Amino acid sequence: MWKVGNNMKKILAVILSLLLIVTTLPMVYAEGNEGAFGSKHTWAYDSDTKTLTISGEGDMGNFWNMYNPPWDAFEGQMKTLVISDGVTNVGEYLFYNSNLEKVVLGKDVKTIGEYAFAQSSYLNTVELGAGLESIEKSAFGSCGSLVEISLPDNLKTIGVRAFA
Repeated sequence: MWKVGNNMKKILAVILSLLLIVTTLPMVYAEGNEGAFGSKHTWAYDSDTKTLTISGEGDMGNFWNMYNPPWDAFEGQMKTLVISDGVTNVGEYLFYNSNLEKVVLGKDVKTIGEYAFAQSSYLNTVELGAGLESIEKSAFGSCGSLVEISLPDNLKTIGVRAFA
């Protein structure tokens, strides 16, 4: 029988830890002003225009820990958000209490999740894509600077207090 000493156990633990880190890096990585999250989405922040652009395909999911999105380092600086064609939703709480002033949604965004932009008191311009079907509960709640918005013809559902 092979006997493993304490030093060998420590080395093995370090190797396994490094292996775990390396295998999970593709899930969320950030280098400078851009990065990836999930398996099909990327983000890029342009510090000159103060614009965050999210690109990819399909549902970007929700960020239950709204205080640590991948672009967290730029959270207080962002003024414009662009969600490119191909992305199908804005996740719940994703831009809750942001400093955003303008939001532009691509034609493939079908759902704006609950509280997605709530408490974003500077938000005054929102361009909704033609494919939008649902604005969930309180999505734009307490956005006092948002006084006018054009709703697309495709819209089927507006949640409770979506614009309260």
